[in-house]
Amino acid sequence: MLIGSLSLGIGHENGLGERRGLSSMEQATIFKSLLTMAAVIGAGWLGRRSKILSVENTEVLSKFVYYFGLPALFFIKIARLNLSDIPGAVILGSLGPIGALLLLLGLCRALKILSRDIFIMLGISVAFGSNAFFGIPFFEALYGEWGLDLAVVTAALLGVFGIVASLSFFEYATRQGRETAFLVRVLRSPLILSILAGSICSVGSIRSDFLFDALTILGQTAPGVAVFMLGMFIHDHFSFALLKKSARYSAFRLLALPLATAVVVFFLPTSDASLKEFLFLQSGIPAAISIAVFAQRYKYMMPELTGVVVATSLMSFPALTLLYFLVHNGFLS
Repeated sequence: MLIGSLSLGIGHENGLGERRGLSSMEQATIFKSLLTMAAVIGAGWLGRRSKILSVENTEVLSKFVYYFGLPALFFIKIARLNLSDIPGAVILGSLGPIGALLLLLGLCRALKILSRDIFIMLGISVAFGSNAFFGIPFFEALYGEWGLDLAVVTAALLGVFGIVASLSFFEYATRQGRETAFLVRVLRSPLILSILAGSICSVGSIRSDFLFDALTILGQTAPGVAVFMLGMFIHDHFSFALLKKSARYSAFRLLALPLATAVVVFFLPTSDASLKEFLFLQSGIPAAISIAVFAQRYKYMMPELTGVVVATSLMSFPALTLLYFLVHNGFLS
């Protein structure tokens, strides 16, 4: 469970603050985790390439993950932890870097350093990451149960923030004037409701063995299916033209977010090296597929934002490897 191991980093100590360089076992761990992700993504890509799975199948799997798999996983993990045990360092280390970058972008826009569209696109690129679809399975593969539990907590925080922030940018871009109604519909989504329900059960110590067991079984399917779907998405949307259009926005997320996270993490009021490593690696997670979906609904920069999702998903593999090597060579010390 998350309690205890999350609050003080107990149960996942790796001594990063004292050691320099990577042992062969640690190198094998990061490569094994990324190869695991690549294999599942590749299976999804192959499923579409071979036409075993159709575009309609993609929609069915998406609905399963959105309405059943991830809500069950979020509900169970949150309901079983003590919310008061979540340290402030987790919240600040997750939301702080994104908030700082958005404030910096806003200042640049106010000073007319950035054009309106560049400001919006850079903001969207960092506002909403794939912490649920990519982050949860990646951290589970890398750290096991500790990583899974912590990834669920940060994905919940960043998911709510990312939805609100990205929709605000889209509304500002299109000025459709229907942000309230659309935001209400989004906040009533199964994922958001499952976070709320899990929090209520956690605070009220509400338990139901048969229901929790059933939802545990259902939630266990979510990470694998989500990553599998990413492979299908890449197959259906990959093109060099899209990558070229999205290059500056993808590069901004991949470079600016880790740098901002490094600064925030360095000043965090915690000595837990494992938590700092987690938060730093979290900055290498790709942009959320949802921003491509929102772009389609708002009819705004659809090719560019789709390209951001594809490019950051592919580039996250070398990026995460680099971040892992940096932190194990004293970058955060």
